[in-house]
Amino acid sequence: MSDSITEMELVKMIKSLALDSAPNGAGLSDYSKEEALGGHKENTNRGWFSVSGNEIFVHTSDDEMSPLTIEAIPPVKLTVNGEAVSGTVTVTSKDKLEWSVEESPLFEIQVSEDRMQAYLLVHSPVRYVWKLSECEPAAHLVLRAEEDQSIILNKLEFNDIILELDRLSITKNRNIGAVFEEVLNPTFEPILIARGKPPVPGKDAELQLFFTEQVENQYVEIGGVVDYRNHLNIPSVTPGDVIARKIPPEEGTVGYDVYGNFIRPKEPKDIVIVAKDGVQIREDGFVIALREGRPRITGNQTKFFDITKAYIVPGDVNIETGHIVFSGDIIIYGNVMESMIVESLGNVYISGSVYNATVTATGSIYIQGNAIKSNLYSGYFGVLYNRLYNNSKLLMSQFEQLLEAAKLLFEMVEKKGQKPHYGQIILLLVENKFKDIYKLAKEALSVIINIRSRDKTAWLNLKDMLERFLQLSRMPQLISHGTILGILNSLRETVQHVGSMQEAKVRIDIGQCHLSTLKSNGDILIRKEGVLQSDLYSAANIVFYDKDAVCRGSRLEADGMISAMMVGGQTGAPSVLRSKTKIILKSMSSGRVCIENYCIEILEHMENQTIDMEWVKSRVYSARGIQNQQTNGKLA
Repeated sequence: MSDSITEMELVKMIKSLALDSAPNGAGLSDYSKEEALGGHKENTNRGWFSVSGNEIFVHTSDDEMSPLTIEAIPPVKLTVNGEAVSGTVTVTSKDKLEWSVEESPLFEIQVSEDRMQAYLLVHSPVRYVWKLSECEPAAHLVLRAEEDQSIILNKLEFNDIILELDRLSITKNRNIGAVFEEVLNPTFEPILIARGKPPVPGKDAELQLFFTEQVENQYVEIGGVVDYRNHLNIPSVTPGDVIARKIPPEEGTVGYDVYGNFIRPKEPKDIVIVAKDGVQIREDGFVIALREGRPRITGNQTKFFDITKAYIVPGDVNIETGHIVFSGDIIIYGNVMESMIVESLGNVYISGSVYNATVTATGSIYIQGNAIKSNLYSGYFGVLYNRLYNNSKLLMSQFEQLLEAAKLLFEMVEKKGQKPHYGQIILLLVENKFKDIYKLAKEALSVIINIRSRDKTAWLNLKDMLERFLQLSRMPQLISHGTILGILNSLRETVQHVGSMQEAKVRIDIGQCHLSTLKSNGDILIRKEGVLQSDLYSAANIVFYDKDAVCRGSRLEADGMISAMMVGGQTGAPSVLRSKTKIILKSMSSGRVCIENYCIEILEHMENQTIDMEWVKSRVYSARGIQNQQTNGKLA
């Protein structure tokens, strides 16, 4: 082989020098760069990449701008012409390529969401210089970087962490020892280094009661004879007895977070207590009885203490006694007979039974015997179904409309240049427009007249005004604008007074009931045989006590739980039991049970079963699944 070079080869080498485009001979061709880098062209018609000295080189042929592809592997970040890119991108030799490494700080301070704890998390004790990994020339470059552990940029320092805590204003309860230990022996796990102090909650005001609200049956033998009439042991106090004590609220202690910000505890709730008739409240919070009677609490936000009076009926309530309406307790040592009404702004105690009658009480109702075809309403419902309360509310609405109509009519007459008489206008409106107002006023007056005599003084003002209003023949002379306003104010006071008599803890306590309606915003307790074809609603619980007590053809609904013994039977309408929490059954043969809005039909006998939301839902979803399978089978 000849050692001489041909002329053609020399020309080619001369052209590759590109002397014209390199000022002062400083430029090198792609060929010379390749030689300098120790590389070579695999294909002169296609570009390629090379990496050297932490730089990326792009090579393309002179006659063609061949596109090349490049991608960066984290933590390397690639920018092309100043814009960050990700994934595989196409570039040419005209593009400016730059790289960097995205790395975590040596440490970070983490603060909990409630800002009560601060943690130190060490990522690395030292940081090194990064360098690009060199690679063979290629048209597709995968860009990688690695740490150069021969060059240290910085180290984790204790003082840097303390300065960062200061910068973040994390000043409270710092654990400097934990910081120092983590710097010396990093665990690379979050380490608690500061904590706040949670506020200490205060105590709400408390009301201690020193009297029982339960009624007991005590049969006493006198002279060898059992007194069956006076067996109700109603809670009672004597003058000087302590009936309650208010313990005032206690303020809590202020706390702070890791930044030193104060955290105030929740304000404790206070209880406002007010003394009414027969009660004294001392400065130390003790509530003292000033007279004999049954102590009671009424009201919701404000608690009113009083010693209620009692009206005693020694025998039956019937046509001879008339309806019983009393602003206090009513004690009946007999039965409540057909079509009679008993209304109490307190408790009602009945030794016998209730037959086709209505009993309402703003407190509790205790019936030793049975309730047949009767309505019993206690607590909130005792207010709602109270005739004086209802009539007064309806009358209020009627008199407000009457006032407005009288004003309009009065103005119309005056515009015609005439002087109308206010009483005459009221009379014409009552006779032609407000015919119901006369009937309602008569009913309200009837209730007031039937209030027991020693309790009637509280309603005398309203009674006198209604009597004057009902004298239609003398209305033009007796009624003025002030009279109507006085009636309205008296009606409002009546509504507020009756409403305020609702007691806090009430119940209906009964032996059994048949074809009756019972509503209580407390418990309903069935002591004996049970319920037949009745509707019961309780804002608390419904409980049957006798192990053989039955529930047949009835509808029971409770916001609390229902505890029943024997539900359903072989004959008669099925029972429906609905509770918001759970239903406890000794046995049930048929009917429906519901927890809130989830209901199940009971078709087979069950015993000793507790039914709650989970139990009902599982059977509802199971039934739906069977239906879907049957539907799909029919479609198939």
